[in-house]
Amino acid sequence: MASLRFIPLDQTDLSTIEEWYLGDLEGQKFLGGYDNKKILKLANGRDRLIWLVRQDDIAIGFVDLEIRRKVGFPAYFVAKRQRGKGLGTQILLELENLAKRHGAQELQGSFEPETIGSRRAHEKAGHTISATIDEEGMLKASKKI
Repeated sequence: MASLRFIPLDQTDLSTIEEWYLGDLEGQKFLGGYDNKKILKLANGRDRLIWLVRQDDIAIGFVDLEIRRKVGFPAYFVAKRQRGKGLGTQILLELENLAKRHGAQELQGSFEPETIGSRRAHEKAGHTISATIDEEGMLKASKKI
């Protein structure tokens, strides 16, 4: 499997992300409203890192990592046409390294229970999945790094 490259998000990447988002009802459900200005503002925050993910020269997704009190809170998105290839697992494993480099000692994420691909990715990456759904309708996934 080709390695992934995480590239800091910039203005030119926003149209790619918007195109993925608008063509993906499942992604819209999880990510909520799309707002270029909000994403750029977040990407430039002190405790928040957002990267475009590339495999070879193809943009395949993006990641958002917020770090608070040595805990990384990741969110990731794989473009619809790239799903089912194990990229979610690869992204989560690489996020462990990135989070460690930024001072995190644990990852705590969440996903919708019906999102089987996310569950598999978290399981394959060695995350512990909560047995109960939280107040936001999500399952928690965590891992000490």
